[in-house]
Amino acid sequence: MINKIFNIIVSVLILASYFPVKSQDVASDFEKINEAYVKISEISMEMEYKAFSTFESSAPIEKTLGEIKRSGKRVYYKTGNIESLYDSVNNILVDHEEKMISISPALKFSGNILPDKKLFDMALKMCEKITYKNINASLACYSMYAALPEYERIDIIFNKKNYIIEGMNLYFSSKQNLTDDENAKEEKPRLEITYTSIRLSPAFAENEFSEKRFLNKNNEQYTPVAALKNYTVINQTIK
Repeated sequence: MINKIFNIIVSVLILASYFPVKSQDVASDFEKINEAYVKISEISMEMEYKAFSTFESSAPIEKTLGEIKRSGKRVYYKTGNIESLYDSVNNILVDHEEKMISISPALKFSGNILPDKKLFDMALKMCEKITYKNINASLACYSMYAALPEYERIDIIFNKKNYIIEGMNLYFSSKQNLTDDENAKEEKPRLEITYTSIRLSPAFAENEFSEKRFLNKNNEQYTPVAALKNYTVINQTIK
C-alpha cells in the first residue's frame, strides 16, 4: 500500500474524472489535485481515522492516529502499530503488534494518482451521481455515489487553494458489526479520515527514509536493529 490516500483516491478518480457536474467542473478539479501531488516533491501530514458503526453515528467507536511523509519517491507511512517505508529499492513494513518486519521489492511510484482513461470510461457505468459542496472559504467536497464492491459513497474534501486533500469519508456497502457486542445489529459503517498539520516544505531528519531505522544489512542478510531485536524478519527480495 503506497499509502491509504493514493489507493482510495484511485478508486474515486476512476469514477469522477470524466463525469459532468453542473455546479462544478469535477474533471478539472481532480486533474488539479493530481497535478498538485505530482509537483510536490516533499510533504508531511498527520492523519486520524475514525470508525463509526453507522452512516449517521456522531460518536466514533474507534480512533487511530498516523502520519505520512514523502520526499521525492520515498514515502514513510504510519498508522496505529504499522509503519511502512517505500524507496526505489525496497518496501519495508513493520508490524509492532506482531513483532514482524517484512521486506519486499520496491513498487514503482511516479507521484501520479490518476489511472488511465480506459479505467475512467469503464467506471462511468457504475457511477450514479456526483455532488459538489462548498464547505467554507478554503474547503470543498465532492461526494461520489456508486455501486462499488466496498463503498457506496466516497467524499473527498480538498483545499480549493492548493488542491491538497484534507479529508475523506468512506461509506461502506456491506453491513458489519464493528462493536464489541457480538449480538449487536449489523449496520453499514463509515470511516472518516482527516489530514492535518500539512506541510509542503518540511525538514526531514537525515535517516527519515532509511531502512537503517529498522534493519541492519550485512552481505545481503537483514537483521533487526537493537531496539527491535525480538522481531522476526521476512525477506521477500530473495530470488
